[in-house]
Amino acid sequence: RSLVGSEMCIRDRGSLEAIAFVVRLDHPKYVCPTMQVEAKGKRILEAKGKRGPCVEYLKQTIQYLRKAQIHDSKLENLYQCVREIQSQQAS
Repeated sequence: RSLVGSEMCIRDRGSLEAIAFVVRLDHPKYVCPTMQVEAKGKRILEAKGKRGPCVEYLKQTIQYLRKAQIHDSKLENLYQCVREIQSQQAS
């Protein structure tokens, strides 16, 4: 198992509640970094956990990053791919 997350330092702002996700690298539905972006997008659209659909988590992450003026081009490209797949599925 591997813990995915990052460390954040907040000074003089009180406490922060956070959720950490544990990733099972040996899980058959694990999205590995070497997968093509379209395969990742399809997997994200299929995935759902106890806290809801993966696509919703991705959307909220993108929204938060944009609001904080943080640009992650790989995540943005993945989100764009997911939206394109959703659009194709709706047609």
